[in-house]
Amino acid sequence: MNGSEFADEWADEWVNDDPQEHDADDQSFSGLVAWLAELRKESGAVPKAVVTTRGRLIDERPTERPTDLAKALNAVMIYEGLAERNPAVYLPDLARSLSNLADWLVAVGRREEGLIAVERAIIIRERLAERDPVAHLLDLARSLNSLSIALARLGRDEEGLLAVERAVTIYEGLAVRNPAAYLPDLARALNNRSIALAHLARHDDSLVAVERAVSIYQGLAERNPDAYLPDLARSLNNLSIGLTWVGRHGESVAAAEEAVSIYEGLAERKPAAYLRDLATSVNNLADARDRFDEAATVRNHHTVATPRALGAAPDDRPTPASHQLTDVE
Repeated sequence: MNGSEFADEWADEWVNDDPQEHDADDQSFSGLVAWLAELRKESGAVPKAVVTTRGRLIDERPTERPTDLAKALNAVMIYEGLAERNPAVYLPDLARSLSNLADWLVAVGRREEGLIAVERAIIIRERLAERDPVAHLLDLARSLNSLSIALARLGRDEEGLLAVERAVTIYEGLAVRNPAAYLPDLARALNNRSIALAHLARHDDSLVAVERAVSIYQGLAERNPDAYLPDLARSLNNLSIGLTWVGRHGESVAAAEEAVSIYEGLAERKPAAYLRDLATSVNNLADARDRFDEAATVRNHHTVATPRALGAAPDDRPTPASHQLTDVE
């Protein structure tokens, strides 16, 4: 049995056992508490403990799958021990389990703890990539992309931009050597770079990034529409919003119309998966058309174009939160 199988089996047993058979001094629970305490010490933050008993979140914070969080926590604990004894073999697994834990912590609203976990994964993957870039650069880039999203959700936009810039740089290098394998990852990172720039009101730069993402997805969707049409539609929505921010309303409408057309086809085949996205795109198209009409009215009446009349006032245009982040971890 390899380390990954052992971790999964032990975690399954841990969350499925009868809690009455174990007390608070159980070795696995004690290890979990110690690990959380170490996280607090390393990060300088003072997050609350994540669990009090197996799979039970503090504050009675609701979650549909507490056992998944508990399993993720235990996998990290197992790999911590394994990596201490054999780092060459188990550090990649530890980084992977930390990334998985970060996802679950964010899913249950523990964003600060999730950020700590993904930052630790990045530290490990940076060291691994220094020794073997071919094997580990992709994982590092994916963790950096996840870090940028985590930081954005905490309002730390400048740090989020730095993280996604690093991810884009890595993906660009990988895509030069193997475009078929890495262009999708590059496009996702460019989409998130565009959003990070929009959060910082760098709208021209944001538009350049999302235009690159759309261009890549168009090529990918031509070759494999089932896999990449949803990504293309998502990026077209973001492109439409970006074009609105810089006053290019006609192009914004065209991008939004294309996104709606794609989602209509997707929703016809898989309504449960895509009807919500279609509704979002329809709303975005309506907004784009409203701003196009406002701008046309201003031009036709030779009126002085105020920012609000052109849909340029910050409170009258799509907010950065209207964009759709794309995680790849």
